[in-house]
Amino acid sequence: MSQVIPSPVSCASKEVIAEVEKQIREDLTHPRFLIEQVVSEISARHEYPIDRLGEFFNDKYAKLEDYEVDLVFSPLFTPNWEDQLRYAKLLGPAHLSVQDLKALVAKLENESLNATFQTQAAEVWRVPLHPVNLDRYVNRLMIDKPLSDFLQTSIEAHVPKDDQHAIYLLAKNPVWEGKPREVLLDQYLQAFSKNKSYTLDKVRFLTDFVRTYRPGTQADLLRQLKSLAKSCEADLNNVADQSFYDQQFKELYSDSERAHFKNLDVQNHYNYMMEMAEALLKEESTIETSV
Repeated sequence: MSQVIPSPVSCASKEVIAEVEKQIREDLTHPRFLIEQVVSEISARHEYPIDRLGEFFNDKYAKLEDYEVDLVFSPLFTPNWEDQLRYAKLLGPAHLSVQDLKALVAKLENESLNATFQTQAAEVWRVPLHPVNLDRYVNRLMIDKPLSDFLQTSIEAHVPKDDQHAIYLLAKNPVWEGKPREVLLDQYLQAFSKNKSYTLDKVRFLTDFVRTYRPGTQADLLRQLKSLAKSCEADLNNVADQSFYDQQFKELYSDSERAHFKNLDVQNHYNYMMEMAEALLKEESTIETSV
């Protein structure tokens, strides 16, 4: 894939950078619930069970190596879609330059911010924010990812105004780098616009699909979407028939309430995948005639 060379005019202004900095500071210091995964890691790796979390934060936390902190707390400092979207709304098609991002991170590190952790039982621990947590959060926000002029033009022409910031964020994903991938995304945005069939879910699904299956051409993408729709239908029938591949799972859960709800989750997942694949396939004729 060809490298995207950002133009200077696409870099965020000082005013926008200040808003981004303010938002990051707020996000990093708001209280975080200690989810079960984190509590289990603290217990398994450092032998501090849930009833000794206070000792862990008072005696052990400050002595942890960078990699140990990241192993335990990464789930709490990995931004999700909603987190990234807040910054996309601030930035629009712009991004932070490498220099601006480094300066922002250095400034926040020098402020000696505190992280606040709490349990469902309302126990609270306030400890220094570890630099590795700050780095993880900031570097996964995609605020330094440039958007090509080509995709910016396409988004502004074919995506509803209220959703443009979300599509800017998706289009900055590395999966869309390089002219062939840019053209592929543009073709779908054009088709959605022409057919009045645009939804944000479709573009998110398309992005995840291209990231996973890495089609080389439009023909590859269509073939893979058709294959996905067929395999989802087959797997959906297996779930409905209780045709579990794992015999132990079938014996243990086939008649239980837990299995019933698990099956519903699986069915909903397959239905969604099949619905999205079929929705993208419906755009095939429009894309073929527009190329």
